[in-house]
Amino acid sequence: MLDIQKWFPTSIGVADCPFINEIQYDYQDILNNDIKNIEDEFIGFKYQQIHKDKKYLRLTKWVTNCVNEYAKEHKFPDEYECKESWLVDYLNYSSQPFHTHKGYTISTVFYFISDENDSPTIFKSPTNPDMKNPLRIDVNKAGDNSYFNELTYPTVEYKPVEGRLLIFRSYLEHSTKPKVLTDKRRIIFSFNFDPK
Repeated sequence: MLDIQKWFPTSIGVADCPFINEIQYDYQDILNNDIKNIEDEFIGFKYQQIHKDKKYLRLTKWVTNCVNEYAKEHKFPDEYECKESWLVDYLNYSSQPFHTHKGYTISTVFYFISDENDSPTIFKSPTNPDMKNPLRIDVNKAGDNSYFNELTYPTVEYKPVEGRLLIFRSYLEHSTKPKVLTDKRRIIFSFNFDPK
């Protein structure tokens, strides 16, 4: 009998904020003021050092604790701290192409306000594409995940669940499809971490 041993998985940490309703109420006015001067009007990007702003201290501490728990699971010896952060107030039809967060070790996405029926966040397998195409996937099979399993998935999608934090290695390519599925506002916080 063949024993398939899995040695090089791609890990994504998922944590749900236990106080999301409280901070949504607390941050509502603050956010509206902070978003007034959006730097990239197409996607709603605002480069704001959230982790250095005392107004967002409760959230930043929780995210940092989650990131350090993720690091411990990987047996990383260092303690991690946030080095950079920003927010995105997604406009309808805005999206993010596949990208990485170069220069950092661990990155996060936190869905502050969102509708889980909105466009997902997509992570790309770091081992694709397989140029030999052993699954014989053609254009007609695109989007049919029944051809894949945990050994062969080329991507994975996460719904934007309000209050959910995604934690991942910064080299992992990720993207967001165009926001067209719902009219509800979508605001995310992103944080990049490195060792102290």
